[in-house]
Amino acid sequence: MNEKIHEKHIVDLPSLHGPDDIHLNKYISIPSTVHGYSLAIEFMRDWILSLYPQEFFKTVHIGGNHAYADYRKFNKERLHQIVKPAIAITPNLNTDYNRDNVELIQGGLNIYTRRSPHYNDRFFNDFDSNCFIGIQFRQLEMPFSIKMRVRSRAQQLDLLEYTRIAARIGSTQTHFIDMDCHVPYDIMMALALDMGFEVIKEDDTYKIKDIISFLRYLNSHSLVPFNYKLRTINGKCEFFIRIKDCHVHISCLDGIAIDDGEKQGSTDYNFHIEFTPTLHFSVPAIYSYYSKNEHRIMNKEIGDINALYQIISVKPPEVNERGWGQYLTTQWIEESNHLDEIAFEELINNNDLKRVIKHNVDIGLSPAMFMDIKLYNGQQDIGIKIDWEHYKIIIKQDVREEVSDIAIYADLGYINDTLANLDHINDSRFTQTS
Repeated sequence: MNEKIHEKHIVDLPSLHGPDDIHLNKYISIPSTVHGYSLAIEFMRDWILSLYPQEFFKTVHIGGNHAYADYRKFNKERLHQIVKPAIAITPNLNTDYNRDNVELIQGGLNIYTRRSPHYNDRFFNDFDSNCFIGIQFRQLEMPFSIKMRVRSRAQQLDLLEYTRIAARIGSTQTHFIDMDCHVPYDIMMALALDMGFEVIKEDDTYKIKDIISFLRYLNSHSLVPFNYKLRTINGKCEFFIRIKDCHVHISCLDGIAIDDGEKQGSTDYNFHIEFTPTLHFSVPAIYSYYSKNEHRIMNKEIGDINALYQIISVKPPEVNERGWGQYLTTQWIEESNHLDEIAFEELINNNDLKRVIKHNVDIGLSPAMFMDIKLYNGQQDIGIKIDWEHYKIIIKQDVREEVSDIAIYADLGYINDTLANLDHINDSRFTQTS
């Protein structure tokens, strides 16, 4: 009798797989700090002037970097122009402020996009075209010097008491404002190109031809309104978004001071009042742009740090397309930029999990029924094969980056059910531990 030899085959079940992930190119653009700085100064000017009757101050001066030096210059050069009461508002910027390390970025630029594209920082979502724009904020800390000048001691004392109450000297206060945030033009240009809007070149600068249609497209997919208006810093019209209910905090804990005025002969004049509020003001820190297309950088000058940059690493999603959570993640470094095989048995140090894998292999079923292994490199989901018998990931191709991310997802329900059957745990209330 001829003996028929049955070979063992591992049967994969491709029908169990859901649709492929949508892989997006990810870019970041760091907006100009000057825009946020100027917004903060404008808010502080409007706030302090709103505390007093309209046109109370006849002269309003926005100072420079050093309060006293700038004010002395103000005194000498513009004395004939000063009409009292006068006010000088001088901003400073605490460049070391990071909210007690809350906003300390140790991971560099990569930290902003090393995550799934579906996160809650996005305000622009075109799901049909897979184009998304996100924004993250940071907080500025800006100490101000507010110095007021009046003619007489009586005016000084009256203004002192009024200011103490109106500005809430000795306390803090919170405001919520709506403000325009500038969207970097490189992101707008990249989106316009990706969506097929015509771009023209004028005076060595690329511009979107049909602004009206593009603006209509933006607002039809945005959670916040876009507008197109003059940006005073460069004299060009650019895109802004109106952010509502932005948190602003003012601290006036340092008190208020007065002086004895200045003397001219036997006459006292130019009496001053000064206090130093501190402003905490949220401004855009970084914009992220997600697109399926390769970006074409436009209008970028050499040395321009406010340009669009691609982030070439991506964090594997927390959940795969089948709803399985991450069992583990790790990184594989290969300096040759060529991946052949990766052994992963050491990663699976759970004996129960190995038993389930072996059980499926023994009966000819692929462990892919309950385990999903993904390999990411350079923002791409790399195609792989799995040798389940020998615990090997087979790639055999060149990759863009030295560092690859490995993510293993597991169907814990299937694993636990299989273990229950293997151990016959339903047959008794307890067993002896082996």
